[in-house]
Amino acid sequence: MMKKALLMVLTMAFVSTSAFALTIKSDATTSIGGATFAPSTNVTIEAAATKIAYTATSCHLSGSKEYATAGGTVGASVDASKINAQDIPNQGTNTACNPTDPGTAGTLPF
Repeated sequence: MMKKALLMVLTMAFVSTSAFALTIKSDATTSIGGATFAPSTNVTIEAAATKIAYTATSCHLSGSKEYATAGGTVGASVDASKINAQDIPNQGTNTACNPTDPGTAGTLPF
């Protein structure tokens, strides 16, 4: 019993400190929840996440806006029910949209 409790505590400690950052472009796929996912053509999604919060940004190569949202345990200044938008950064001659880096999970980059 003690061994199981210790293993559970160590697992929770490891999981609670894990974090990731991810870029998903329309020319590639990734697995989300065991299913294959790819965004629409010319769309890029960037995400930063921890066990308790996430932030995601996205844009379309020929669009005029980029979007950001955050959720989970977020700061008092972040409304997790909203999707923020701003004018898209100049994409110049890019072949894929490059949204603003989401930065830290649970905060909004704009």
